[in-house]
Amino acid sequence: SCSIRDFYETMREAGATARTLLVYAAAAQWTAPVDECQAQNHLVIHKKSGRKLGYGELAAAASKQPMPHSSTIALKKASEFRYIGKGVPSVDLKDFCTGHAGYGFEQCFLYDHLNRVKREVTEANGGEMDLVMKLATEVFVEFFSDIKARQPMWQMMYGGVFDRHPNLKLSMTEVRLDWIPANLAHLDALYDAHRADIPAKRRPSEYWHENCLAGASFVHKVEVQMRHEIGVDTILFGRDYPHPESTWPNTPDWLRDAFTGVPENELRAMLGENGIRFFDRRGDRADRGRRHGGRGRRPRPDHCVR
Repeated sequence: SCSIRDFYETMREAGATARTLLVYAAAAQWTAPVDECQAQNHLVIHKKSGRKLGYGELAAAASKQPMPHSSTIALKKASEFRYIGKGVPSVDLKDFCTGHAGYGFEQCFLYDHLNRVKREVTEANGGEMDLVMKLATEVFVEFFSDIKARQPMWQMMYGGVFDRHPNLKLSMTEVRLDWIPANLAHLDALYDAHRADIPAKRRPSEYWHENCLAGASFVHKVEVQMRHEIGVDTILFGRDYPHPESTWPNTPDWLRDAFTGVPENELRAMLGENGIRFFDRRGDRADRGRRHGGRGRRPRPDHCVR
């Protein structure tokens, strides 16, 4: 939710790195000096000869180029921006604001649906659970059916993606955790039953523990109790700030309640160290310590479990 705002410079560096790799690949293909090649408008252009190659044509070769050192990455100047800070005309803003957009809920008419469902349940002498189930099956169908967000995970597992790219990491954020053990058991059973037809070399649960992380927004008691079934090393706490349903500003109280009795090593892992390891941010932690003269203060787990 805050990716652009919080990781603006990081994203710019990532884009500039990709652009540099594409230039390197084009220069290698043309046997030309790198400084004679320029990335521009989704193309790499050889300035002297006018030869051009699209990013798509260079992607495979660029992926095999050695990663350039960060000191050699040149970010665009503000005068070179094509999109950042530029006004972009909207094609459907009016439709979106007036409830006529061709996707999602009919925004202006949602209350009509809610009132209809409530009236029908009341007339049938239904209770609260009848109302919830009718809303889930007739109005908020997509909202309650979050299984679609999980499909890419098992498609990657069954497709052998993690075999071909063993260092690839998959982080699922803003999710609950209680579905994970049952899902992995089901996926493993299907894998065992159809082993000959599935490209993957290992069971899905193995990929989960080696390549995946669940960013829980936010951890509930029952999920903490299931942490060993899920995998302590695959859990990362999230507070979901700045959304109104987040634990802020009561996060310390939430942590004390949810994690009471959890051993310190597991607590540290789920509250941060799993993220540091998974996203390989260990250098950042060291840098922060140096910037603060080595006086960086680590969180005290007793604040959570006391």
